[in-house]
Amino acid sequence: MKKTIFLLIATILLASTALLGCSKGSSTKTSTETKTSTEKITLKLASPAPENHVASRALLEPFAKKVNEYTNGQVTIQIYPNSQLGPAPDFYNMLNSGITDIAVGGPSDPGHMPLSSSYTLPGAAPNSEVATKSYWKTLQNKNSQLYKTDFKNNGLIPIAAQVGPSSELVFANKEVSKVNDLKGLKLHGFKGGPELTIKALGATPVALEIPEVYISFDRGTVDGGIIGLPSVQPLKINEVAKYFTTNLNIAPLVFNLAMSEKKFNSLPKNVQDAIIKAGNEVTNSIGAVVDKEVSDTKTQLTNKGMKPITFSNAELIEMKKKLDPVWKGWEKTYESKGSTAAIKDMEKAVTSEK
Repeated sequence: MKKTIFLLIATILLASTALLGCSKGSSTKTSTETKTSTEKITLKLASPAPENHVASRALLEPFAKKVNEYTNGQVTIQIYPNSQLGPAPDFYNMLNSGITDIAVGGPSDPGHMPLSSSYTLPGAAPNSEVATKSYWKTLQNKNSQLYKTDFKNNGLIPIAAQVGPSSELVFANKEVSKVNDLKGLKLHGFKGGPELTIKALGATPVALEIPEVYISFDRGTVDGGIIGLPSVQPLKINEVAKYFTTNLNIAPLVFNLAMSEKKFNSLPKNVQDAIIKAGNEVTNSIGAVVDKEVSDTKTQLTNKGMKPITFSNAELIEMKKKLDPVWKGWEKTYESKGSTAAIKDMEKAVTSEK
């Protein structure tokens, strides 16, 4: 009798163990299925640029379209332009607080991305195509100082990028064609290269958020600013400015698309692959698009009544003398962040893309 009871208990225990094993197996399978799930996903993308800006048209929108295509409609990227979710300098906090999933970041937040501003130094690259491809090459090099400081140390992953166009000076009411005439002017310029460039030229830098530029020109808060020409019409600056330079090639804008590692790693593998593929493609194509738009914009602005200013060779030589120390000043400012190594990486990447 005891033997019979013992066998009955053993049978029940074995059956329970088998059921438990099935339950665990089912749970593991569900977890794996979730990782490769085809469930619909919507990702938010925060951008400071207006919808008609070249960055929106040639980088952000194609990126979103490609990700949707490469995931067969599984992923929708919803773009929030015009700093709707927050200003560009807050991109790091927006990513880590969950306000957005992808954000446009860059040297506008020097506290988190100081070394990306190396590409804003005057004359760093000849055009947007070379600058963008070399910046992207540096970001893909996991041993580069720029990648380690601006991304790895902040738990961020670079998704796409754009450098340029090479910026020019745009003036509200002053026709300036000599370097010495810049002394004392109040000029808009982002942190990093633009700010240091303005100081070296004897002017006063005023860092504005993109939505503030039009108002500041209109009210006379600034006399002008360092601006990429393709941004002039989308921001409607041509309505409140009369002059623009054509041949200075100074302090281009640098920005990138970034995600937090935590968010990126939470996505299914097929979605991660699609994001990386789309980011590579749009980054490698946008530079040529931007360079063409610079050329077209010069004609358009002239036709709309703005007067182009071309600095003489003598003035360009004078400007170069004033701007050469900007490189050393930048290197010293970010020395503790690895600026010397960053400049070497940048110069090597630029040389390889020329």
